[in-house]
Amino acid sequence: MNHPFNDKGAAERLLQEYRKYKTLIVGFDFDNTIFDYHQNGGDYSEVVELLRECRRLRFNLCLFTIEDRIDWKYKVCYQLGIKPDYVNESPVIFENGGKKPYFNIFLDDRAGLESAYKTLKQVVNYANTESYEPGQE
Repeated sequence: MNHPFNDKGAAERLLQEYRKYKTLIVGFDFDNTIFDYHQNGGDYSEVVELLRECRRLRFNLCLFTIEDRIDWKYKVCYQLGIKPDYVNESPVIFENGGKKPYFNIFLDDRAGLESAYKTLKQVVNYANTESYEPGQE
């Protein structure tokens, strides 16, 4: 794909944002992203562990999901060690009053979860070593 924000471009952009702000805003869904809500037998442990690492790095975590059982979902996140800073809201408020949620990256089973996971993992690895560059596995 010849687009500036293909997988490599997305990782480079995310790394630049981390270098500039020393933090990131990570949005994530609940159902089939961090929890087997629909009992399809999925293993969500890698995503959960990555979000725990983001929590340790003091990234802003934003649970963005449907309102159904939201208090229970928040408690599950807390039990998993990924206590969200925000629930169904963005930490960024646009001056023009726009309602677009803002995240540096969003983890969601319906929005390229594997690609977003790999991109965020690269930046987390960099943040932990301060020498990691996009594209290194």
